[in-house]
Amino acid sequence: MNILKRRVILIAMAMLIVGRAAQAGEMSMKMAIIKADDIRGKTAKWERFFALSQKKGVKVSAGIICESLQSEKPDYVAWLKKWQSSGLVEFWNHGWDHKRWTAEDGKELREFSGSGYEHQKRHFDQSQALMKKVLGAAPVAFGAPYNAIDADTAKVLAEDPDTRLFFGYGGKPVKGKLLAPMMLRGEADGTGKPNFEKFKAVYVQKKNLSFTAIQFHPNSFGDEHFAEYAKILDFLIAEGWIFVLPAEYAKGAE
Repeated sequence: MNILKRRVILIAMAMLIVGRAAQAGEMSMKMAIIKADDIRGKTAKWERFFALSQKKGVKVSAGIICESLQSEKPDYVAWLKKWQSSGLVEFWNHGWDHKRWTAEDGKELREFSGSGYEHQKRHFDQSQALMKKVLGAAPVAFGAPYNAIDADTAKVLAEDPDTRLFFGYGGKPVKGKLLAPMMLRGEADGTGKPNFEKFKAVYVQKKNLSFTAIQFHPNSFGDEHFAEYAKILDFLIAEGWIFVLPAEYAKGAE
């Protein structure tokens, strides 16, 4: 039995054990969601990231900046569907345009922070609809650009029946939605720059940690960063962590 098949079996067993304990915060196994940000198209680095994760027997989730789907380029769509159908990759809503800007009063705004309910609602809904059109189903997970959300975002999420989970560092809960908190920092040296030794140093301080999302930006990786990412995965696997997709985690919490 190869590594991937063994880990698929372990994940299935884990989901049976977790059940409603995930929602109650009483998980008996160590589970992680790999959160990879900023897909705008098919690239060699994204392909390498997915292939490397697959080789390690690790499922990953990846956020699509959804305006990139407007053209429905055949190669791009086929590539997304290939990985989606593999069962190893789940795509989630990473907003429409990932923009930030400065208001006239000097306030820094983000796509889902300070931009207002109407702006956020429009960007979120059109992203959900386009992902459903292109990939066949609306995503169950959402992660805001820059991980910046506000009360309007919570309202938008609460109104969407398909969203089950959102990524974040904490904050107020959203009724009916699961939070996937980023308790471990994958990129200790900055965006797209994983550092295994720094990751491990933080990890050993996190006692009793049983669930976390871990963020990466694969399209910014260099060769050395792919190597560091692989070390992080190997370490967590050796520590007994199980890697699940957002939909799997949400189903376990039903």
